[in-house]
Amino acid sequence: MTYQLLHVIQRLLICFIPLALIIGPFIADLFVVLCSLLFLFFSISKKEFKYFKSIFFLTFICLCLYLLIRSIFSNDYLLSLESSLFYFRFGLFSLAVWYILENDKLFIKTFYLFIIFTFLILFIDSFYQYFTGFNLLGYKYNGIRLSSFFGQEMVLGNYISRLMPLLIGIILYYHNSSKISLIIGFLFLILSDVLVYISGERSAFFFLILTTIILVIISNRWKLLRLISFLISLAIIIFLSLYNPSVKERMIDATINQTNINEDKIYFFSYEHTSLYNTAINIFYDNPIFGVGTKMFRVMCNDEKYRLIDTVNGTEYVRSCSTHPHNVFLQLLAETGLVGFLPVFLLFIFIIYQFCRQTVATWITKKSFLSDFQICLYISIMLSIWPFVPSLNIFNNWISIIFYLPVGFLLFTYEAHNNKPNNLSNT
Repeated sequence: MTYQLLHVIQRLLICFIPLALIIGPFIADLFVVLCSLLFLFFSISKKEFKYFKSIFFLTFICLCLYLLIRSIFSNDYLLSLESSLFYFRFGLFSLAVWYILENDKLFIKTFYLFIIFTFLILFIDSFYQYFTGFNLLGYKYNGIRLSSFFGQEMVLGNYISRLMPLLIGIILYYHNSSKISLIIGFLFLILSDVLVYISGERSAFFFLILTTIILVIISNRWKLLRLISFLISLAIIIFLSLYNPSVKERMIDATINQTNINEDKIYFFSYEHTSLYNTAINIFYDNPIFGVGTKMFRVMCNDEKYRLIDTVNGTEYVRSCSTHPHNVFLQLLAETGLVGFLPVFLLFIFIIYQFCRQTVATWITKKSFLSDFQICLYISIMLSIWPFVPSLNIFNNWISIIFYLPVGFLLFTYEAHNNKPNNLSNT
């Protein structure tokens, strides 16, 4: 009876994660910790140690140990340890998701209902804020960046674009490509496209475009559906751009101006981004093997040798410093060196390789080896480490939870089918 109750608690904690990510990173992180502790209790008491022997966890725990040691030897070990000391909880969280999928038959249905409900509430509130100027909690829309329940945190677009592949994958898995899944997925894709665009988050909108390209090229059953839904989204976006030119100015005009694309010297996304990237590269050059330690970019970028100061109307502005360099790969190179960068880089290459294999299988051999569910999970994971657009802090709790959640689902798909993913080809 005790085990059953704890399983229910663990199930609900994981199912609440998408909603908790909207409420705030503290609640979501608390749920992650509780889920991890429950998993440790279950696995140890039942002597189920296979999860700890997986290649994923063995590699992950080695990375955690390295980050911990590097933090201890950094210039400010207390600051650096804030992000590395308990980083192992995210790997345990992935294992907890894998465990609950194998041991709780009600989990998928419950998670499906929770994530559908969460997105519906978010859709309703976001459009209400867009058309009325205030959301249901009274947060004001400034006419440029839409935030919904996130308030001052402008991450609405990032939330939707990063979790949408997981949502679509869950819909496919739960309904097994029935008419219901087609209808729900079709509507959610259109709503997501439009919302991400009017949120004013350019990186998030790029993620949706990238997701669309991948689904159209390599998915088994959603090629035409995604293409049609995206074309409808574009039509709505064009109409809204005419209705509200400020969004178009943010997404298109500002991008052209900030990249300086019409001038001789082109910047990577903006002058500020380029300055941060140069700072990260310079820090990496001075610390190529081990980096400077997690969370240390914000400290090292203030060093005189890395600072870039501009003077505008007699006022000095530091352009080369921030809490992180806003690029996943450059942050890893600067803070963890080649040792910490290599595992993430290899993961990125592996995902690209899987997509290339799937492309060949889909268009040439006609024998798909990845299910649509797995494709969606790989996309969701890849977006968190995509290096070619500005990114959030890779060690941030909020983004880490979004990254490690689909990892647990992916581990389950391979284990559940005896490491033969082609058995899921019809999912």
